[in-house]
Amino acid sequence: MQNFLKCKQNGINKRKGEDMRKKKEILSMIAEIIGGQKKCLFFLFVFTVISSLLLSMSAYVDKEIVDSIQRFEKNKLLHWISFSVLVEVIVIAISNQLEVQKMEFSYRTSIQFTKKVIHKIKKIRFELLEDKKNLDLIERVYEQSEQFPDMIHQGIRLFSRITVVISYVSVLGTVSWYFSLITIGMTIPYFFMLKRQGFERYEQEVEISTDTRKIDYLFQVLSSREYQKEIKTFQLTTYLSEKYFNIRKKLWKKRKKLLVRHSLMAIVVTFIKNSSFLVCMVLTCILIIRKETGLGSFMLVLSVIEGLRNSTLEILELFGDYNEKGFYLSDFYEFMKLPEEQEKRREKIGEKTIRVENVSFRYPNARELALNKISTIIGENEMVAIVGENGSGKSTFVNLLLGLYEPQEGEIRVGNHLLREVLDDMREKTGVVLQNFNQYQFTIEENLLGNKKGSREDWEKMKPLLSFVEELPKTWQTPLGQLEEKGIELSGGNWQRIALGRAFLKKDSEFLLLDEPVSAFDPKIENEIYEQLPILCKNKTTILISHRLSVTKVCNRILVFDKGQIVEEGTHEQLMEKQGIYFKMYQAQQSLYET
Repeated sequence: MQNFLKCKQNGINKRKGEDMRKKKEILSMIAEIIGGQKKCLFFLFVFTVISSLLLSMSAYVDKEIVDSIQRFEKNKLLHWISFSVLVEVIVIAISNQLEVQKMEFSYRTSIQFTKKVIHKIKKIRFELLEDKKNLDLIERVYEQSEQFPDMIHQGIRLFSRITVVISYVSVLGTVSWYFSLITIGMTIPYFFMLKRQGFERYEQEVEISTDTRKIDYLFQVLSSREYQKEIKTFQLTTYLSEKYFNIRKKLWKKRKKLLVRHSLMAIVVTFIKNSSFLVCMVLTCILIIRKETGLGSFMLVLSVIEGLRNSTLEILELFGDYNEKGFYLSDFYEFMKLPEEQEKRREKIGEKTIRVENVSFRYPNARELALNKISTIIGENEMVAIVGENGSGKSTFVNLLLGLYEPQEGEIRVGNHLLREVLDDMREKTGVVLQNFNQYQFTIEENLLGNKKGSREDWEKMKPLLSFVEELPKTWQTPLGQLEEKGIELSGGNWQRIALGRAFLKKDSEFLLLDEPVSAFDPKIENEIYEQLPILCKNKTTILISHRLSVTKVCNRILVFDKGQIVEEGTHEQLMEKQGIYFKMYQAQQSLYET
């Protein structure tokens, strides 16, 4: 029994230690984000505190004005009225400066927070983005980017409210010392209510985060231009809108249930907190009747009790809000702790040979292997075609070569180095066309180059592929999509030409990974592009994936994938002689590329 209690206590101590370490790391992250805003933060702090102190000073000045009127003290009255005007001018000036500083701080802090999130996403292991829980977590963190500066503002405001409460208590003490105790004491139940409500709201947000992502997606589908052609053709508007509103209705029912319960709880607690004002006013009237204080004190109590109560409530609300924000900061902490791609040594690629040695890979939550003991060598400047049926492992193979996933077994080497040791350099030197390539709503030049321009020789090679660009109104500076006023929409084939151009124009590229690069073209255009491949891929190690087999004739070698394995390997002629899987696939498609 004693050992059991000891183990239990050790477990409790361990959890406390972990919680303390977690809080320290969260504070360290916050300090890192706001570290560059020290000057702005200092002015925010000073202006907020001064503004808060002037509130209680203003209440005391009002008391003195009333007392001066009651005692017919003309000189004192003029003195206090002048002082009141001065306080009001200072309050206005400081309030304006405070708003400017808050906007500046919010902008800069939000930028730093967003940079940190984007930088982290860049480093997160790609397979983690396959997990729904991680996607929900990232969604919640993104939503915090605009709220994060508010957390800091609330911290400053919390300190200023505490300062106000102390000053109000001091001022109220000139009338009766126990008024402050009554006012503060009767607001404590409100704090516990806020704390409980904050936790329950966070729990609900976690519970409904998947449905929230669904309605965001459905609204995007219903309102975005790129979806409208198919929606109108298939008459999907009614179906999609019903789906959207059904999920919203489901979310509202959950939120309403919690809202009603919180409202009922608030009725009782709010009645208790508001009773403090009535109690203090009755006691003040008794003191005035007994002539133990004057009418000025009545005015003081009237304004200060209200101010003290509101400031105390605001402190409790800020604590309650911080309690709720703490859960979201925990989300940020968990997000920042998501596993990253392995730290890579800054090795450079020498030899451009790719060696795949006994590689196996299974997707997260999948039972079957996507790749099963794959081994092959792709020589320097060799052009290799990878063919196979859907689901045979072709695109997975490319994802591994790009370092988006790491094999569970085996190794991938580039030259003499493991891929992970040269991954930065590999990505820097690899032009890629993915099966689902991105269509950026930028100019054509930005789509092709980003911030990295290829050589003039590369541009000359691209002219046949991108000949349509010269016919556009602004040629290379033509904006694509609907973000710009005169943006144009390209056909699927021309978008694919842009994707190919992006890969071929990548500066200093030594590798090309092309996954279904001509899927949007008809066979005639496809053959024309394949005829240009030997020129475009010259002096580059090239891996080309295609369902269509016309490309295989211009490749040095063909790898045939089936059920996650390489089942055949050779040139077009060699594989046709074997009369295996490749032969059957080619025979089935032969009519497409016979001219």
